[in-house]
Amino acid sequence: MGYRLPAIEEVEHAISAVLRREMKLPSESRFLSLVRRELKRKDKDYTISHERLRRVALRSGLCKVTIHTRVVPSRRPMARCPVCNTRITPVKNETIFGGTVTLGYECPFCGYWTGMKRRVPQRYVFSSLVGGKRDVPAVRFMDLPDNAD
Repeated sequence: MGYRLPAIEEVEHAISAVLRREMKLPSESRFLSLVRRELKRKDKDYTISHERLRRVALRSGLCKVTIHTRVVPSRRPMARCPVCNTRITPVKNETIFGGTVTLGYECPFCGYWTGMKRRVPQRYVFSSLVGGKRDVPAVRFMDLPDNAD
């Protein structure tokens, strides 16, 4: 049993169709399930991953994405954004001795940011844009309390 990857335009069309029916999807898994069902109406071999769906949804500007995060202690340097997989840039500060220190990281595309205590995405909520397509992604981050699962 093989599979095929749909073109970005086909994924955008499926996202639009799903968001016309469902104004708000409280989880990425539910969104993925509905988009896959919509894609399979065109071709039964079409499939899409969580990551690709999230990237296409963010880049297309067809929906608003609220990302719930939690903080985990991790001091490893980051290379890519955990939300959109774009290369992230370190936020640096110059010390009084002329050196630099990394304060955190930020994504130039989606706006993800984290300090030295890493913010990890836990839940994605996708909402329909009432006014139609946007030129920039509508992304909002919300930190979950430390004791939340």
